[in-house]
Amino acid sequence: MIEFDERLIDKVAKELAAMPEKATPVLSQAINRAMTSGRAKAATKARETYSVKAGILKQGIVIRRANRNNLYASARFKGSPVPLAEFGAKPQGRTKAGKRRFLRILAKEKRQVEMQHAFMINSGGKNLVGEHPAGSPQRIHWLYGPSVPQMMGEQRVIDEFERRAKEVLVERVEHGIEHALEGGFGGIR
Repeated sequence: MIEFDERLIDKVAKELAAMPEKATPVLSQAINRAMTSGRAKAATKARETYSVKAGILKQGIVIRRANRNNLYASARFKGSPVPLAEFGAKPQGRTKAGKRRFLRILAKEKRQVEMQHAFMINSGGKNLVGEHPAGSPQRIHWLYGPSVPQMMGEQRVIDEFERRAKEVLVERVEHGIEHALEGGFGGIR
């Protein structure tokens, strides 16, 4: 949880004492930028472990934005398990015995895993990885990796999100104060 340092709020109030109506826009914009920067940094940190596209991770973070009436923002992780094809699945040639094809998948910590009985198809523009359960060649078991909340919910990822958000919050508040003092936010009443 990211909390305001009271000194930051006091600084905004002191610097913008002559124009108090500009204090809330400065704070709300700084909070929103801090949340989006934290989301990007968290996705980068999670990609150090999982070989999944950053866009998939970012889509799984829902940010509730702050506004002038409510200086509160939150981030929530959501999503279902990600199809295994999104983890760098690549069909390979024949096995050493020359009999079957196999899939090579970049799993956790970017280690390659060979899946002997799995196959990959394109269905409706999406790549899917599946396998036939033993004894029933007509049935298909679709394979999935971890969900976005599982990948982003690791403590080191959350810590990185908070660290980056706090850093950007301070930078953006200072920038917002300068912008307001130079005559920015002109249309605000």
